[in-house]
Amino acid sequence: MGCTAAATTNGEVRRISTWTVRSSRDGGGGGDGRRQHMTPWDLTMLTFGYIQKGLLFASPPQQQQQKQQLVSGLRSSLSRALDHYPPLAGRLSTAKHDDGSVSISIHCNGQGAELTHSAAHGVSVSDIHSPLYVPDIIRSFFPLTGAINHDGHSAPLLAVQVTELSDGIFIGCAMNHSLCDGTSFWHFLNAWSKISASAAATTHSEPVLDRWFPESIDPRIRLHFTDSNRFITAPPLQETTLHFSRESIAKLKTTANQEMRTTTTNAISSFQAVLAHLWRAVTRARRLSPDGLGRAAWLLNRAVASTTDAAVREWLESWVGDPVFISGGTFGACDLVIGGSPRFDMYENDFGWGRPVALRSGASNKGDGCVSVYEGGVEGSMDLEISLLHETMSALMDDMEFLEAISY
Repeated sequence: MGCTAAATTNGEVRRISTWTVRSSRDGGGGGDGRRQHMTPWDLTMLTFGYIQKGLLFASPPQQQQQKQQLVSGLRSSLSRALDHYPPLAGRLSTAKHDDGSVSISIHCNGQGAELTHSAAHGVSVSDIHSPLYVPDIIRSFFPLTGAINHDGHSAPLLAVQVTELSDGIFIGCAMNHSLCDGTSFWHFLNAWSKISASAAATTHSEPVLDRWFPESIDPRIRLHFTDSNRFITAPPLQETTLHFSRESIAKLKTTANQEMRTTTTNAISSFQAVLAHLWRAVTRARRLSPDGLGRAAWLLNRAVASTTDAAVREWLESWVGDPVFISGGTFGACDLVIGGSPRFDMYENDFGWGRPVALRSGASNKGDGCVSVYEGGVEGSMDLEISLLHETMSALMDDMEFLEAISY
């Protein structure tokens, strides 16, 4: 493991040390050398930002020597976790073709992940967890802010920042979104936390590393690509995390299904009902004309139902013929962009000092109308992290019909 130390500060956050962390099975570097072709789903994300999600803990040890041991333990367990996830210790690689096109793959070359130890002196768990609006300092708790996935040719595909608070700790992770989706991200966090808590060398379930391609698509997809398509700077945003209880979600679901007179074969889900409730409220806050709850939820329901095997295969084949790349923060004035899932196992990430008390995300890919969905801290509940323009957020938080479904 390599290490650099510095006394630099980023706002109120001081960076203490940074290490390159390699698989414990790859002491000399080089990895296993395998290359993995990238699917259209992977490639369309090349101009998107890294996934940035983090966990807030309130109960780690407070003595300085114990804190140093904690960070050392996280480095060791991260190294053992990478034994099971060799692509995360690799880099992206580009092969050039005679016609000027390129093919991009994942090279498991063992260059390693990155772990940074930082400190935010004078900042408490309550400062992060309690305010209605997410404090700006959260953005300093994550590495690789501003990086796009194409940068993974030289930047690590996984970077972690462990930030000491006055009475807790925050673990912020950045993972290349062309390599991993949300399911993969939380699968890795679940595995790392279990390895850390148990000092074991194995994970709860081995990841599936192979990628699937239809027979009609050559895995060596050729692109005419430039990485000049970077983030569009979003206007100043306000962020909040709102909690929906199990009982509130059940009420919204019942109302939506009654309005649309659905049956058991096409019933509106809890997730669809909650998002419809938010969609209507944000539409009102933007001074647009909202439909009823049932209709909004039904539109979401039908969109999900239309994502069939045939539709997915058709999209894959059409993308190869005419590649389109997604850029972070490029939302329309009427858009609401949803990421995450309440089904991801987030609160069971116990590294050895208890469950997290909250989840937060970084600045990557944020724009007006960006919503991250998390499981709630109580079974059956749900949290929504919402980013909106200040005036829209103010109108949303004055909307009593919307707030009736929120728990504090």
